Amino acid sequence: MVLYAGFSGTAHVLGDLGCFIVDACLHTPRDQVSLLSMALETFEIDEGIDLSAAINSTVRQLHELGILAPCQPTV
Repeated sequence: MVLYAGFSGTAHVLGDLGCFIVDACLHTPRDQVSLLSMALETFEIDEGIDLSAAINSTVRQLHELGILAPCQPTV
């Protein structure tokens, strides 16, 4: 997936996990626990891969790039 950020004029190429996370969060806010659960149902994960760490890292990178914004909790 390629994302173009018109406000900054940059483009970003996302791999499978990044694309999955953006797609999963597109219309509904998700926490990292629900993303992990959804990813385990979607991907075939090799033994020894820390999917939780990969999701955390990818979410952080997407946030740093301005692609994802954290959701504010409601009271």
